[in-house]
Parts: sequence; structure tokens; C-alpha cells
Amino acid sequence: AGWRDAAGIVGTRSDGRISRMKPLQLSAADEQMLAALGQYRLLTMQQIERLGIANRKHAGERLKRLAAAGYVDSVRGSPMAPGVFWLTLKAAKHFADVFAPEWAQSASAKGFSGSAHLGQRVATVDVCIGLRAWAERTGYQVKTLRTDFDGGSADLKRATSLTWNGVTYTADALGELIDASGAPWVIALEVETGGHGERLDNFQAKLQHRLDVISGRHIDRAMNRPPGSRAARMLFVFKSAAMLGRALKSLPEPAAKHWQAIFFAALPDVVENFGGPWLQATGERRNPFQPVAS
Repeated sequence: AGWRDAAGIVGTRSDGRISRMKPLQLSAADEQMLAALGQYRLLTMQQIERLGIANRKHAGERLKRLAAAGYVDSVRGSPMAPGVFWLTLKAAKHFADVFAPEWAQSASAKGFSGSAHLGQRVATVDVCIGLRAWAERTGYQVKTLRTDFDGGSADLKRATSLTWNGVTYTADALGELIDASGAPWVIALEVETGGHGERLDNFQAKLQHRLDVISGRHIDRAMNRPPGSRAARMLFVFKSAAMLGRALKSLPEPAAKHWQAIFFAALPDVVENFGGPWLQATGERRNPFQPVAS
């Protein structure tokens, strides 16, 4: 693998004079890890392995080197959430000319230290990795895919917030896909982890709002999708099969029409194969990327 240098790194000598520091050389694995951190914003060691960038030992060595240079920061794992890595502002400054312009927007001064939602965000990244891997295997194109913890706009609006008719809906992740036949699809991902006890409090508290969003085709209208577009899909992913089962039993009026555009799955199944059969409210298994019966 070749090496690449960061351009224009300037430091201060012990005598106070400005000197030019030797640029850090990036290996192919370094570049891939930095690029992946820019794409997903945060990654665990396990996710870096899953992306095929490097095995755990090699990834650990490269991350240690990148952290020592100040390009990557991290938070240690805990019983509630695994340790994660993210890009620093220094990385964005030094490698802005190496990667795409939007890559630098993923860098952060604060990062994810002390985040109460870290476990849920890691699970969201797991789903997004699974989606991209499935799309690559099946000929789908991922046109856009963003999470609610991606960099927002100048007005502090979250990256997945959609407003239509005075109502705002914010998905955990929002994606635009093109299937193998060229047909466009929009998906809103909702990832429910429920904390240590896998509680359904958040799911149940937000369910009616989400049903209203689907019933009123809020997502399609907020995104100015052309008339005749296939209705946006809302995909719920639960931390475990047990949590999924409890959620399905709690659904009101499972035969109601609005459930036709809503699908459910457990995180381990989505990690293994995002394109596997998803469950609907009635218990039927169906591919989300099929026309909904009128």
C-alpha cells in the first residue's frame, strides 16, 4: 500500500519559533479508517473490523497512532455502551484536501464523550453499515444516508429533520435509495434500544406521531417527492428479538392501512442481512421495497 502525507502541518518549537512538523504518513488502512469515520461519524472497533478495513490487532495499532497524532479521539466502553472513535477538528484541518469536502463536517471537538444515547447511536451505525452492504450486493444505489447525529445545518436543524405543514419529524436515519430497476425509494429508520432493560417507553411515547407522519405522507411531502412516488417506508429496528416481540404485541389496530408502509426487524437480523424479510404489524413477512397494496 502507498503512503500519503498530510499537507501543511505547522508546530511551535520549544524556543517559541514556528517550525514545520514532519507530516504524518497515512497507510492504506489509515486512509480507510479516516474515510469510514467521516462517513459514519463514529465507529467501534468491532464495526471497523466488520467494514473489512483491518483485523482488531492491526486496527488497534493504527488507531493508537492516529490518536497520538491528534487525528482521532475516543471514549472508553462501559457496561451500557461500547467504546467509540471519531474524527477531531485537527484531522479535518490537515486532511481536508485528501477527502471529499463533506468528510470534514464529521469532525468534532466534543465528540461523543458523556453521550446518554451512545448505545443507540452505535446501533444506528450498525444498521447503516448493514444497509450499505446489502445495497452493494443487490444493485441498489444509496443516494443519500444520514443520521440524526450527523452535522446539522447553520440553523441548528438536525440532519434528519423534515418539516411540512408546520409539523417536524426527525428520524434516527433517513435514506434515499434507487433500486436495480431505477425506481426511487425513501426510508426513515427508527432504532429502538431501550437502555439496559430494553424498555419500550420511547417507542410507545413517539408511536402516534410517527403513525401520523406515515398516514399523512409527511416524509414524501417534506422532501418534495413527485406525485406518484412510492410511499416512504418507516423501518423500526429493535435491539433484540425479545424486544421486537414485545413491541409487536403492543401495536394498536395492526390491520389498519397505515401499517402497510411500516416494517419491523431485530438488530441482529438486520446486521446479518438488511434485505431479509421484515415483519409487518399483522405478523406477515414482506420485503419493504415492494408497492403497497391500495
